[in-house]
Amino acid sequence: MRCIILADEPGWEVLFEDKEAFVEIINTGSSKEFCQISGDAFFDLRDEAWEPFNSLNQSDKPYFIAGVAGTLKAHHCPLNVIRMNTWPGALKRQALECVADTSIQQNAAVVLTALRKNVEWLPDIPGMIMPRVLSMIINEAWFTWGDGVSSKEEIDTAMQLGTNYPMGPFAWGEVIGLNKVCRLLSTLSKDNERYLIAPSLLKEVGL
Repeated sequence: MRCIILADEPGWEVLFEDKEAFVEIINTGSSKEFCQISGDAFFDLRDEAWEPFNSLNQSDKPYFIAGVAGTLKAHHCPLNVIRMNTWPGALKRQALECVADTSIQQNAAVVLTALRKNVEWLPDIPGMIMPRVLSMIINEAWFTWGDGVSSKEEIDTAMQLGTNYPMGPFAWGEVIGLNKVCRLLSTLSKDNERYLIAPSLLKEVGL
């Protein structure tokens, strides 16, 4: 199986580790080159990779993109495009959160099975599951800190010890990227005020 990759951040490699014996990986340097190479599956793993889709490779091969905050419907994606949760840590999980039209799901699952991954098909809504939950937890931590309840270090420690999380919300926010968190919260808050961004978090990212 030949996988064509376009990425601008590290971390995507974990999806293909130890699979070189049966997966040919071609990491391209530009979107133009990416669309011109033939392959069995395409992975545009740039953050929120919503290209103008008239520039896509004109094939029906599974076309995976990093698209957490956006939706396939809102971006008028072709039917072979699959949204993936690519936030830090997500690609290490055995089951990947994905969104796709039912017409491409079977072919996409074949690709992910070859990569020794299961797939969890989700509705085409912003944030999927893990990013929604994490963004809200991180946001609530910033509300708590902004109200002077406790320090960031104490909040992180309390969440780790109290919920057995691998890291606290402030540490998690740094790993994910606060701009990504705010972008998702901004999208979610358009339909639900519970996702309104904490003033302290807005200040932190300069919004």
